[in-house]
Amino acid sequence: MIVISFVNNKGGVGKTTLCCNLAQALAIVGQKVLCIDNDGQHNLSGMLGLSVADVTIRDLYQIKDLATVDSVLSNAILESTVPGLHCITAPDSLSDADATNEGILAHVLSRSFIPTFYDFVIFDNHPGISLLQRASLYPAQFVFIPTELQQLAVNGLSVMFRFLTEVFPFKPENIRIIPNKYRDVNRQKAFIETINRLFPGSVTETPIPLDNIFDELVTEGKILFLDRFLSSRAVPYFIKLMVELFPFSEDVLTAILQEKRKKHLSDNARVRLQQISKKEAV
Repeated sequence: MIVISFVNNKGGVGKTTLCCNLAQALAIVGQKVLCIDNDGQHNLSGMLGLSVADVTIRDLYQIKDLATVDSVLSNAILESTVPGLHCITAPDSLSDADATNEGILAHVLSRSFIPTFYDFVIFDNHPGISLLQRASLYPAQFVFIPTELQQLAVNGLSVMFRFLTEVFPFKPENIRIIPNKYRDVNRQKAFIETINRLFPGSVTETPIPLDNIFDELVTEGKILFLDRFLSSRAVPYFIKLMVELFPFSEDVLTAILQEKRKKHLSDNARVRLQQISKKEAV
């Protein structure tokens, strides 16, 4: 099981969007994925089309007896519309006050059925490095830091990187800085050169381009790799990023995604025909 935590000091860098789309892609190609929404704004839950459950991550933070962990998890885990992709939601009330035991999430994962059932566990976090974010880092093997290519975002990377390598510590090769909202202009190319110089070996070779289609996905409740595979300029870059981050073959990954997209569109067309037939019968 691979545990990943998405973090960044700065908001608005596309952290939740990348987390959601990466999780969906992994599930579509056959991986069992558990997303954990560790943010009281619960944007990840919303992107996955889920409402906040009665049992949430806040209940995990409050576990006193680890013998009850499987019972709590069974009530907290929700299924998304993508087979194999599940999520633990976060309530509005989630705050640092809940994370009094920073290591509790690591204990929850290790003492539960999760390692035997899931291939990936992916945390999404609120901007910052406070107690909630720290709690998600204890069980993580990898940290993904999406970043915009502008001065304020790049400035904050040094603070985050120093925190991750000195306080925990993570090895630089287990920290992946992902350039996001990339535009093929000289200024952004210069920023990529800068962060590669500052954090050698930690910056992904593949940036994710600026693509307004991400806003459409949220508004329309669509899935990037099933509903916008051909129309999104970001899809080929996402595939290359997955090959860079995980042991996938690009050709195999592309073939699986294309096959699943065709089935998805076919299933949707069949449902629409059935709906039309019912209306005509009435």
